Amino acid sequence: MKTRSLLQALFVALFVSIVACVACGGGGGSTAGGTTPSATSTEASQPNMTKTYPIHLHPHAHVGDRVQVVFDAFEDNGTIMHLASSGQEISSEHKTKRSHLEGVMTTVALDARQDELRATLDVKTLTVDDVVVLLNKRVDVTKARKADDAILMVDGAPVSPELRKALKDLLDLRVGGPTDDEIFGTTQPQLAGGHWPLNGERARADLAEDQGVDVASTTISGETTFVGIKHVGNLDALEMKAEMHIDGIKVPLPQPGATSEPGQAKATMTKLVPVDENRGVLESHMAFEMTMRIHVPTKTGDSVIGDITAFNQA
Repeated sequence: MKTRSLLQALFVALFVSIVACVACGGGGGSTAGGTTPSATSTEASQPNMTKTYPIHLHPHAHVGDRVQVVFDAFEDNGTIMHLASSGQEISSEHKTKRSHLEGVMTTVALDARQDELRATLDVKTLTVDDVVVLLNKRVDVTKARKADDAILMVDGAPVSPELRKALKDLLDLRVGGPTDDEIFGTTQPQLAGGHWPLNGERARADLAEDQGVDVASTTISGETTFVGIKHVGNLDALEMKAEMHIDGIKVPLPQPGATSEPGQAKATMTKLVPVDENRGVLESHMAFEMTMRIHVPTKTGDSVIGDITAFNQA
């Protein structure tokens, strides 16, 4: 199983943050993101300013690939709710969550595009806020076009909703859709320090398809930078950095009648990708922050306004 793509990590973090904040604020009246393999020492090589490198961010998958992984994610969500009519504050919530997963992932089958379709995850430990959720179990994963349609099984039975959510916050459960190369990459070989704009329109279309987001007023911009070459053990790796800005985003909310004003989000993502295209991603990290205002109707006919702030790191 390859690490989750940068775009998928960002969109999952975005949607999980909003749902978590709305739930803690509206009712009182989440990976996020990327993945981080086991830590390994790296050191920067002397950049060759005359040598260009092909840029590839989407690793080739092979049946039988086995990767020992450590995933860590942190969420920090806050919501302040006040009445629309008077401005009176009625609640202020701040919630954090830490997820940790250790295990070995094995690719079992590929789709027609030679991307991973089925995989097994031999979980050594999965914890959420230091509470053990899964220990020494194998998870069978069958991906789908939408992450919500992916099949997750343990001991021949579907996983519980709680375990599914914990795994979804960390794993890549989608197959198909744009790759990181299509969103963040370039077909032109690059010198160290080279940078180029990301494909905002392609990212925008995928955000609408996968998360059901209203993108009519949404713009996505940003750029990718080839920082240089790093030595990781005996491998040379491309050090990549991408920044994405999302303006005017509106998302579906769980409460009937609830709406959101256009919000803003920013993400910074990094990857270490071996120069050898037949090897998988070595490290992937993401930091994400968002602000948004929502409106939630009440039984009295008034509405509650919620100001949301969210931070995710993985």
